[in-house]
Amino acid sequence: MFMLDWYAHNNRLKDAHPGEKAVFVFLCLGLCLFFSRETVSLAAILLLSILILFYVKIPLGFYLKLLCLPFAFLLPGCLAVALELPVMPETAVLILPVGPFTLGIGSAGLSLAVNLLLRSLAALCALYFLALTTPFDQLGWLLRRAKLPPAVVELTALTYRFIFILYATAQSIYTAQATRLGYASRCNALKSLGSLAAGLLYKSFYRSQMMHAGLLSRCYEGTFPTLKTYYAFSPRNWLFVCGTVVLLVAMAQFSF
Repeated sequence: MFMLDWYAHNNRLKDAHPGEKAVFVFLCLGLCLFFSRETVSLAAILLLSILILFYVKIPLGFYLKLLCLPFAFLLPGCLAVALELPVMPETAVLILPVGPFTLGIGSAGLSLAVNLLLRSLAALCALYFLALTTPFDQLGWLLRRAKLPPAVVELTALTYRFIFILYATAQSIYTAQATRLGYASRCNALKSLGSLAAGLLYKSFYRSQMMHAGLLSRCYEGTFPTLKTYYAFSPRNWLFVCGTVVLLVAMAQFSF
């Protein structure tokens, strides 16, 4: 989590106009969802991954770690979509007899599952591109420029801060338990996880109260004062965005 924020503040696109990055991401996301073609989703995944790895200079190992956690949820869901009960033998790719039932994966279900998996990965890569290239202060600036209610922007900022408080608290508790061999065995691990959850709830609530008291002592009235920031649009970036849109639309039109 801390590394994600560090890379957002230390990359080649950190000073680019946040509107350009947001438009690029949501256009890629929207085109993948609208056309629902495997070729379009795959092209978006490759393009975004190449930008993240070779232009933004995010390490491959860190990027793969970011993809592994949601992929662990996506894969079982897509497998559930591919399963059919009962399965037609003439269209079955794989048949699994389970007692009196016959489960299987048909060609139509497999195609739907692959399409869903690729679209989900494309959306995930697009959101990671935005998170890895845009610091939160730029996102807050973008939300204010979008004329969202100030309460929504401030709530988003506080939630973002509380995520880091929660992560830091959990990490400190886990480190203290691990140094005392709290995870040396399965039984100890279960006990330690229970105490970690209980301690995390209490400590997070306490630290959030201290943070709120600190804000009130600094005359907090519901809004965070921010410096006025000015960003310049880049014709090269807009040309790249338009070229990406043309490429994805062309692939959608000529793919079968």
